[in-house]
Amino acid sequence: MQISKSGKNIVLNSQENSVSLEISKVEDNLLIEVTHDGKVDKIERPGEFEIGGVEIVGKELGREVKTGYINGVFFDIDSVKVIYIQVASEEVYEWVKTLPFVDLLVVSFTENLKDASNKIDPSKVILFGVELDDAGVKKMGVNEVTKAKQFKFKETDFDQTEDENAIAEVLSLS
Repeated sequence: MQISKSGKNIVLNSQENSVSLEISKVEDNLLIEVTHDGKVDKIERPGEFEIGGVEIVGKELGREVKTGYINGVFFDIDSVKVIYIQVASEEVYEWVKTLPFVDLLVVSFTENLKDASNKIDPSKVILFGVELDDAGVKKMGVNEVTKAKQFKFKETDFDQTEDENAIAEVLSLS
């Protein structure tokens, strides 16, 4: 599985199934475009989907008035479990408890990130569209943030550790 930045969008590519998922933010909603077998499917509303062998769960989280928007997404792609959230909240943490586990946590925020990382307990955190200076990195409780335009992962990259007090390895799509 490869995760990269395409302009203002985040892209997940399957190495096994030749499936590409592109997540775009359109106003308050996340739009997911899934390219597989020469066609494109769009997911614009919450629900559970399996497209091209990839499990996708779109959730609406943390809203007082239900609007049918997606602001949290779970993917099981190449046996790597990825969750993308726009906000951290108790509702997000309750949802994550229903998932098997999370390998990659992708976020577009840094406020309360250490708490979110400890509660979700991913192996790695990817910051998307967030620039951090040294003070921001230190505030998160990590020594450094690895920056790159793309990252490649396979299932064996996610051996669980017992360190509960440290934020997961932080990567940044720049």
